Amino acid sequence: MARNIFRTLTTISFIIAILGIVALIFLPFPSSSGGGRTAPQGRLVTPRIADPTYTEASPSEYSAPGGDVTTKIHFPETDAIISVLNGNFYADPIEEQFVAYRDLSNPSSPVQLTFVGYDATLPDYKRMWTNSTSITRLETLSLYTQDLLGDGSVSVLVSGMNDAGEYTLTVFHMLPPLAGETDRSDRFRTIADLRTDGGITVKEVRRSQLYQLGLGLGESFGIVVSGRDFQSENLTDQIEVTYQYDTESGRFIPDSTVRIPGAQIAQGRLQEILSSVQSFESFISGLWFQLTPQGTIDRNIYMYFNPEMREIMFYDNGILQVFTWRNSLATRTGLYIATYNISLSNLRRAVDIQLESLSSIRIRLIEDIRPQFRGEATPWDGSYQKVASPRDLTDNPVETVTARINATYKGETVTLRFLPNGTFTTSETLTPRAGNYAFFRVNDIELLEFQYNDDSGGERETYVATRDQGENSRTMRLTQARIGTRGVEMLNEYPLDLTLVEE
Repeated sequence: MARNIFRTLTTISFIIAILGIVALIFLPFPSSSGGGRTAPQGRLVTPRIADPTYTEASPSEYSAPGGDVTTKIHFPETDAIISVLNGNFYADPIEEQFVAYRDLSNPSSPVQLTFVGYDATLPDYKRMWTNSTSITRLETLSLYTQDLLGDGSVSVLVSGMNDAGEYTLTVFHMLPPLAGETDRSDRFRTIADLRTDGGITVKEVRRSQLYQLGLGLGESFGIVVSGRDFQSENLTDQIEVTYQYDTESGRFIPDSTVRIPGAQIAQGRLQEILSSVQSFESFISGLWFQLTPQGTIDRNIYMYFNPEMREIMFYDNGILQVFTWRNSLATRTGLYIATYNISLSNLRRAVDIQLESLSSIRIRLIEDIRPQFRGEATPWDGSYQKVASPRDLTDNPVETVTARINATYKGETVTLRFLPNGTFTTSETLTPRAGNYAFFRVNDIELLEFQYNDDSGGERETYVATRDQGENSRTMRLTQARIGTRGVEMLNEYPLDLTLVEE
């Protein structure tokens, strides 16, 4: 009998285990790791500039990744998914998401933001709320959440640009969910919708230790909006308005105003520079050194803009970074440039340039790992002055060299023909190649960079160029190198010795 009882219990246990496995497989079960259905996706468009970041300063802070646009619900093919932000926004074990998209059936429409949450009564994910932002330039969008009010709640900040060349910031506040509610469409409210031709930053303040421990409230952050002072006849005069949160109206309202006088620039010349993207690119072409607070040139920080080669060089205390100039967007006071590192294409950076005078500009860098509205300065932020003749500066980290020459050099295995328009051709024993070239100097090292325009997809090579004095030196040795965070690094390759061919 005991044996029969044991067999019966064993059979029952086996059946229960099988039923449990079946339940785990077929029954829906939401989880913080992205449970729920993965739906077919809408059409993917140009990715946003900012890449993912998360800070432990507040559990409310998340930033949308640049590549992952997987949504938990189905979006129509007419909806172009731009950015997706996942997180536990209600501090529960179920993951929700914000999805930024545009309706392609109406190309002039602004970017829409929708909240996708889990409805236990379905049970499945669904859209719980949708609202419009002020962004129309998709490639400038940044999506971020933050405890903006200091009460532990979540504010969703959507930043970017519109077709008028203005910077915009739309802030939605998430109210805590009511007990047992499944529809949260009325739990969102717009607390700020700002636009300007200058810039928008969040003015963060230090919060108490009690707030950091979740035991008390913190001070609300302010929003600083800068732009042209339309009450002034001088087009370069600026006005800076600080907005603070008003509990009665439930919105950010102006709190203080500061007027910043600008340089006097002839209106005709100003309109000429700002007339088109090409005009402003031509204006900033060349070498710009950062200005110190005392108004002197800081020789340790500079930027070199090369619109023809579509490159920007960033130099900071011995470290040179080269970025490809992806595209430019005109603003009312300057230019917004999207770039990516020539070695790491997923390392992106945006450069916001405003005209200060005919010889100076103000630059704000939007780093890849920071949303553009957080207001955290980079080493390159500040005013810059154009250097017409860098040779006149002592202890200059950059010496001007002739970027282009008109000469032919011949070696044992290759003949290089340099043309004055910035292009080159090679005659090799194997495969001829062609592309663009440029000579430049870092500290006391002269460099030569090639960019090939063949099937290599724009491959680049950098060489240390050792040659005689003068543009058309008789001999030149090229040693392959790499420009990295440590400066110029020589590669373990045989040098190429060339001799000038008399023509």
